[in-house]
Amino acid sequence: MARKKQPSKKRKPQNRRKKNSGFKIPPVIIVGGIFLIMIGIIAASIINIRLQKLQTEYSGNRDATVKVQSPAEVDKKIKLFLYDHEISKERVLSKNIKNTSETDYIEYTIRLSEYELGSLRNSLINFFTKNNFDFSEDDALFFHKPGLNITFNLKTTPMKENYTDNYDINNGNIDYKANMAIILDDSGYNLDLAEKAASIKYPLTLSIIPYTPYDRETAEIARKHDKTVFLHQPMQPKSYPDTEPGKGAILLNTPETLIKILIDKNVEQIGKIDGVNNHMGSALTENRLKMKESLKYINKYTDTFVDSHTSADTVAYKICKEMKMNCGISDKFIDNSGNLKYIKNKLIESAELALKQKELIVIGHLRPKTVNALIKFLPEIEQMGVKIVPVEKVIQQ
Repeated sequence: MARKKQPSKKRKPQNRRKKNSGFKIPPVIIVGGIFLIMIGIIAASIINIRLQKLQTEYSGNRDATVKVQSPAEVDKKIKLFLYDHEISKERVLSKNIKNTSETDYIEYTIRLSEYELGSLRNSLINFFTKNNFDFSEDDALFFHKPGLNITFNLKTTPMKENYTDNYDINNGNIDYKANMAIILDDSGYNLDLAEKAASIKYPLTLSIIPYTPYDRETAEIARKHDKTVFLHQPMQPKSYPDTEPGKGAILLNTPETLIKILIDKNVEQIGKIDGVNNHMGSALTENRLKMKESLKYINKYTDTFVDSHTSADTVAYKICKEMKMNCGISDKFIDNSGNLKYIKNKLIESAELALKQKELIVIGHLRPKTVNALIKFLPEIEQMGVKIVPVEKVIQQ
C-alpha cells in the first residue's frame, strides 16, 4: 500500500524548479560587473582628458616658442580689442611696423582720457600676458615674445573744463522737431560722478554694470533724482577671452538655465530696473538663439531693451521686436574720445541726425568729461529743436 502513494512523483516538479533556479546569475555578480564597467568608463575618460590636456599644452608651448603671429595678424587682434573697449580708430594717433630678419616691431600711440587710462592699461596687460607675452613698463608699455616686440604709448590730453553748474532748463520758447535720449553706460564705479550726472535736469538714463563697487548705490541715486535705471548686461565680445566682459556675463556657451540665474542675480545686485542694454556683446548680439534666451529672462523684470549696437551685424534689436518687447537701438557713441570739443561735435552730429530721423538714442559713459559736456552743451542741443527725453519715449514695440 505504501508503494501506491509514490511520494517521489509529487516531488518532481519541485526538483525541476530547483534545477531551473540554479541557472540564475547571483545579484552580487551583476552588481560587481556593472561596477567594473563603470570603473572602466571612468578610467578611459580620465586618460582621454589627460591626453587632450597634454596635446593642448604641447600645442600651446609649440606656438609660444616656435610659431609667432605676423604683425598683420597681431594688428587685427589689437584693432578688435580696441573696438570692444570702445576706442575708435581716430584715437590711434600713430602706428609703426618695422620688420627685421629676427624680430618684428609694432608701436602704437593712443590718445585716452585720464579716466580711461587706468582701465585700458590693465586690460592691455591682461590681453598680452594671456597670449604668452612678457611685460615691462617704463614711459610706455612693452610686450615681448621671441620674434615680436609691441610698444604702446598711452597719451592723455588734460583740458581746462570751462563749464557751469547752472544747467536749469529754459526751453519755453523752443519749437521741438525731434526727440533724443541719452544713456550713460558703465555706471557703478563713481558715486560722486553718479550724483553729479543724476542732478542734471535732463531725463538721462544711468546704465549700471552689475558687481561694480557702487552698483546698488548708483541705482538709488538715480531713482532719487527720477532718472531711468538700466542694467548694463555684460555679454561676450568678439575678442573674448582676451577681453573679459565682466562678472555676470552671458557667453555664447552659456546654457539657458544659467542665463536665467545670471540675469536673476544681476538684477538682484541693482534692484528694480527700468530697462536693459548690452555691455560689450559684439559676438553675442549676433547670435539669434542666445539673444532670444537672454531676452526671455530679461522680460521677467522689464519689457524694455536697447541694443547698444556694438556690432554692425547685430540681431538683438530684431529679436527684441519679434518678442513684442519695447525695443530701441543706439545710433551713436558720443564720447569715444575724452576731448570736450569732440563730445560737443558728436552731440551736434547726433542732434542733426535726430532732426532727420525724428527720434534717436545715443550712448555716452559715466565719465567726468562726458558729464561736464552734457552740462555745458545740452542747452545748446535743445536750442536746435531737439528735445532730450527719457529713453522710454523713443523706443518701439
